[in-house]
Amino acid sequence: MNKPVCKATILALVLVGLNACSLLSKTDRQPYYPFFTYSVYSDADVSLIETNNVVAKAIRSNHYVRVSDIGAFNSNIDKVFSEALTSYSVSIDDIKTQGFHHGIESVIKQFACEVYVSQQPADSIQLCPLSKDVVDNNIPYLPFIDGLRVHHRLSKKVSVNSGDIEFEFFLRSTHERSLETLWGAVHELGSIPDSELPFDSLVLTINMNAHKKSDLDTRWRSLHHEPLVFFVMLPSVDLILQNKNEIASMDFAYEKALLLIVDSR
Repeated sequence: MNKPVCKATILALVLVGLNACSLLSKTDRQPYYPFFTYSVYSDADVSLIETNNVVAKAIRSNHYVRVSDIGAFNSNIDKVFSEALTSYSVSIDDIKTQGFHHGIESVIKQFACEVYVSQQPADSIQLCPLSKDVVDNNIPYLPFIDGLRVHHRLSKKVSVNSGDIEFEFFLRSTHERSLETLWGAVHELGSIPDSELPFDSLVLTINMNAHKKSDLDTRWRSLHHEPLVFFVMLPSVDLILQNKNEIASMDFAYEKALLLIVDSR
């Protein structure tokens, strides 16, 4: 083998080695949360990545809108909350309200705040909006891995239309739903073919209850017999932690949040 060919071969091998190391550094890193791709999707212990269900399809097709883009969000409500198309209690128009969007914003910001605060020095003080209390910092775990959220939901209730409609948004406690399942509160995305999102993006599994007071008998009626579930993608834990304070981390997470358009019609 002549010298130029030999050098080219060595260079190629070095580049391959570097690429392999880069790949390993991504896939073999210790995730902050279990991967969404490997979360259990069904009672048969089948993982999300092993199926061709509507959630996986939406991720592979990159069907997202900004949560903060109210117009784009509203134009997809009939897909994500298709139960409202046939409901006799809560309609699509009832969902397209400022209070509805405020509730989702509150859950996103509270989660981001708790993530940020958990990793701050012990000699600092931070507040998160839903609790209105000083939040524990300098702890060796993230929300839902240990601590308060193992047994307590992160939840927000909002009333709209002079109190005639009520929404409740919540992330289930880890005790209610294991993070090993799709229905657990939070995951890292993981690697999914054709997905344009970073593999370390966070996925929030948000539950929603909706009730409306009847005009006929003032009784409360629910949109559905059980909470509706939707998915919001957030920046990675590392990116949230890079913000200068808890307020900045909340605003950053909400600004970057994406609603996964899972067409359930």
